[in-house]
Amino acid sequence: MTGKKLLLYVCIILIIGAAIIGFLNIGYFKAYYKDLQTNDFTPGSRLYAFEAFNYSKNFDLPIYRIAESQTSSEKKIVLSGKCFLSDSLIKHKSAYIGNYLNRKLISIKYKASNGTDTTSVVRLYAIMPNPKAVNTTRLKAGNLPQSYKFIDSNLYITDYSINPKQSK
Repeated sequence: MTGKKLLLYVCIILIIGAAIIGFLNIGYFKAYYKDLQTNDFTPGSRLYAFEAFNYSKNFDLPIYRIAESQTSSEKKIVLSGKCFLSDSLIKHKSAYIGNYLNRKLISIKYKASNGTDTTSVVRLYAIMPNPKAVNTTRLKAGNLPQSYKFIDSNLYITDYSINPKQSK
C-alpha cells in the first residue's frame, strides 16, 4: 500500500468517525450554538424574572443544584428548597432575582410523555440570588440520589426563567 492510499484511508476513517461523533452529540452542538447566539451575560450581570412571572401572583420559580454520579458521568438537577415567589417580587416592585455567575450545559435523561427514554441538553445559569426575593419555606429540597454528590455550591435557574432587563 502506498503512502497516498494510506493517507486517503486514514482521512476517510477520520471523516466517518467525526460524522458519527457529531450525530451522537447533535443535542450538545445545538445547545452550544444556541448558547453562543443568546448568552448575553457576563459575571455580575443583573438577572430579572421573565415578564410572565412578573404579573402572575401564583407562580414559583424554583432554584436548583446540580448533582453528579460518583460512578458515572450522569448528572441530575435537584431542587434546592429555595425559590423566587412572584408575590415577593411584586411586593418589592422589582423582578430582580440576582446576579449571573456562569452557565452550565448539562445532559439530562427523562421519560417523555410517550414513555420513551429521552436525553436533552439543558442550559442552567449559576446565580448569586437576591436575598430579598428568595423564599426558603415554600418548596421542599429534593433528595440527593444515592451515590451522587453536588458538583459545587452554586444555585441554578433555568435559562427560560430570566430576562437581561427589568420588564415594564
